[in-house]
Amino acid sequence: MKKIIIITAIAAVGAGTYLINQQQNFLPTVYNVLDYVPADTPLFSAQLTPFPIKDYINAMPKLNAAEDDAAFQNTDLQGDPQTNFFLSIAKTYQASLKDADLFLKTFGLADNIRAYFYTLGALPVLKIEVENPQAIWALLDKAEQESGYSHRSGKVQETEYRAYRLNSPTETPGVDLIFSQEKGLLTVTLDSALSEETLLASALGLLQAENPISQAGIIEEIANKHHFTAQNIAFINHQEIVEGLTTTDGNQLARHLSLLFPQQTPDNPLHTFRTPACE
Repeated sequence: MKKIIIITAIAAVGAGTYLINQQQNFLPTVYNVLDYVPADTPLFSAQLTPFPIKDYINAMPKLNAAEDDAAFQNTDLQGDPQTNFFLSIAKTYQASLKDADLFLKTFGLADNIRAYFYTLGALPVLKIEVENPQAIWALLDKAEQESGYSHRSGKVQETEYRAYRLNSPTETPGVDLIFSQEKGLLTVTLDSALSEETLLASALGLLQAENPISQAGIIEEIANKHHFTAQNIAFINHQEIVEGLTTTDGNQLARHLSLLFPQQTPDNPLHTFRTPACE
């Protein structure tokens, strides 16, 4: 379980690094990502306008000394296959970051991209615009070959995905790291046996939110209230987080936490919070 938490934290930090900028010119009306983000999402960060990632990389200072970079690249893959898999991707990322064109080619990105990070209750979802989907699969294939860590294939409706088990195959419930590409977007999320059947479909952009953030006015309100440009918007909704902690089914986060920590379990860490007084 500790390994899952560490990996999720790393993914969240990486998402924050990529999502430094975003705007209000949404994707074409045929597919608006914000239609799939529920208004009660506890966390949200979006690059709503195309961000010039190529120019950004070219303008970045070269902070790493050559000897430090060489030490990182020479790190042997001696750990378990799962650790080696993520280390391989990290080494590829580090090596390609020296040259903007190489970086974009390696990760299949255009010169300008939009990206989104949000949660469906407790489930994190990262979406990034991709110009060359095959580059992502090649990156993952390379990491698999170098580490011996493999995926299983799955499909929701007509959308295919790769699933990488994060915890032990014998541990229940199983938790998988999901990679999928559809409509020019790479989606990275998690899947678990505890999740309701429609949750993965929602994360993959196949099922619109009942009360989407695109119609709730939240983004516009934040931009206007705080005089933001609306190019990039990020927030933590503390009200939804408290609702999730103090109720059993007040929002999607509460329902997910109720599955993880059943109310009748003696060692339920949420037991003291889920009282009428706290609510």
